[in-house]
Amino acid sequence: MTLEILISTYNEGILKVPDIILPFNERIKWLVCFQYSDDSFIRQIPSELNNRADVTLVTFKGKGLSQNRNMAVAHATGDVLLLADDDARFKSVYFDKITQIFSEDPTLDVACFQALTHEGTSLHPYPNYSFDYKDTPKGYWYNSQEIAFRKSSHLPLFDTRFGINSPKLGCGEEEVFLWQAHEQGLSVRYFPEIIVETDATTSRYQFYTDKRMQRAKGAVLCIMHGPSGAFLRCLKLAIVHALKHNPISLLWHMTYGIIYIRL
Repeated sequence: MTLEILISTYNEGILKVPDIILPFNERIKWLVCFQYSDDSFIRQIPSELNNRADVTLVTFKGKGLSQNRNMAVAHATGDVLLLADDDARFKSVYFDKITQIFSEDPTLDVACFQALTHEGTSLHPYPNYSFDYKDTPKGYWYNSQEIAFRKSSHLPLFDTRFGINSPKLGCGEEEVFLWQAHEQGLSVRYFPEIIVETDATTSRYQFYTDKRMQRAKGAVLCIMHGPSGAFLRCLKLAIVHALKHNPISLLWHMTYGIIYIRL
């Protein structure tokens, strides 16, 4: 079984990629999907990325994390694919855990894991037991760098309306991806295993300060529960968090997300 790590990066982020890639391992492949806004960034591609037989470099002009993920998956050839950003750090033991889990369960399509910060703490609270996606604990959220899946599975595309550098919705692409995979009848399961170290700042913690994150919340809820169900959940959320944020502003931006995703 071959594991391929799909590293998404944009503009000067390409300079960080050589620090991510581990020494050669015949069971591991690396695919670097490099988006850029100007041709001048092409000249910044580190030479190390062109000198490794186990590294594939895909370049294209444009922006949007979901678009990047889709491009990476389209070019990937590994049996199991792991999503990664340009701030990720890995250890060989992490890859062993991933391939072992997929090898032991041939019916598993998508696996979600745990991430550490670079300081060695959990990226966010994690359950210490495995569960199927349909049994996701209330209040738990997923991060894209925790997700691995089989290349052979008939997976949904990442919705390009969501994610970093998308026009209106600054996050939520992984939530929609997992929900759609589950709705298609694919096997999606969480495992309490650490598989990556990453930056401590995630979009989840910017919810109260970034309207694009608030819009994304409303849009994600709309996809999962329909416009009426989404609005009721947004109303409850605005009331519950009224002491932390202006409830009118919060409700407005989440409602904007509902309307945007329905147009």
